[in-house]
Formats: sequence, structure tokens, C-alpha cells
Amino acid sequence: MMDKSVKIGDKVTAEIIGLQDYGAFVKFADRQNTEHKGLIHISEVQSGFVKNIREVIKVGQHVKARL
Repeated sequence: MMDKSVKIGDKVTAEIIGLQDYGAFVKFADRQNTEHKGLIHISEVQSGFVKNIREVIKVGQHVKARL
């Protein structure tokens, strides 16, 4: 559960911590430096069809994400 320091629509820098065929698991810190984790579904990784997520992003990569 996220606290009030982050809200839907906020943009954050997240680190890819895991990949599955259906998406990427990420972690990011809020304004109080509390760590949160989430999932970016494969359909949200980039515009257009992604057949293999591992060809688009890598574990350890930092990405911009919108909550």
C-alpha cells in the first residue's frame, strides 16, 4: 500500500528487479525514501507490441514510470 507521499499519476524513477513473460517487477522510493514495489505489465513497457520483454528491458535498468 502506498502512503500519501505518492499518488496515482505521479512519475517516478524505478529500477527493474525482475522479469516475467507478462511484465517487469520494479522498485522505487517515495519522497520519504520509503521503498515500494510494483509491476509494469508488458503492454505498458513501450508503444507497440512487445513479443519478448527481455529484448526491451533488463534487470538493473532504471526506467521512468507513471503510477
